[in-house]
Amino acid sequence: MKKSVFILIVAAIILNQLVYAENKSGTNKLGVYTGYPFGVSFSHNFTQKDQLDIQAAGIAGFPVKNNTSYIYTGGDFYAGYLRSVAEPIIQGVVCPIEVGGGISFAPVMEQTYPNQSRNFTVYIGAFFDVRWEIFFAKVPHLNLFLDISPGVYFNPTASRYNRHFALFTGRAGLSLRYVF
Repeated sequence: MKKSVFILIVAAIILNQLVYAENKSGTNKLGVYTGYPFGVSFSHNFTQKDQLDIQAAGIAGFPVKNNTSYIYTGGDFYAGYLRSVAEPIIQGVVCPIEVGGGISFAPVMEQTYPNQSRNFTVYIGAFFDVRWEIFFAKVPHLNLFLDISPGVYFNPTASRYNRHFALFTGRAGLSLRYVF
């Protein structure tokens, strides 16, 4: 049994190396994400085509339900995975188009109008991400990307506070990042 598990692990490692032989890892990118939400963006490339994307930002919204409106403000913490699906070359530099998805965790404070009640809740979101990254030949340590991510937030306390259980939303923005 132990030999079989060992052989299986070694075979998986060899197969992994063959599949990702051309992929280089080690690129990190850190910068400001402007758009909705406005915050900080960090990415780490595991391979040339695969990356982990993390964002931390502030959020605000003003939904209306049954003649009652409320405003929510808080933070948004996002983690996702992106995979390059196309790699167009612009002026000698690869500028990948990536797709992926991620989850978001958003603790917020809600203020209801007109009765002025307040409550704390946590939204949990799922997003589909499409991104175009642009690298510059003359400035290799800068990266620009355009990002569009439709998604939905779920509110587990919706029935308790007469809120929407699901809010269809999106993330969209532009980011300038330092590559290291």
